[in-house]
Amino acid sequence: MHIISCVKSENEKGYYIVDAINEAINVGVKISFYYSELNGKKKEVLRNDVKLYTVSPFDLIWDGDYYYLTGYCDEREFVRTYYI
Repeated sequence: MHIISCVKSENEKGYYIVDAINEAINVGVKISFYYSELNGKKKEVLRNDVKLYTVSPFDLIWDGDYYYLTGYCDEREFVRTYYI
């Protein structure tokens, strides 16, 4: 993990997610997750037709109050970066 700022979080759940991703990176296992975004009404909407993303994570970066996960996406068959 690379940290480019001071860590702040208003959501304790985020700490558990980051910890689980770091553990996956350390032991070299894939992770699966649903990826979502907020729509114009600030409602969470799942992306990828509500299918799981499966990723081989290799880096977690903290920058500007956000975490970014970089890993190989099995479905897309290339390296991607995800905002967490």
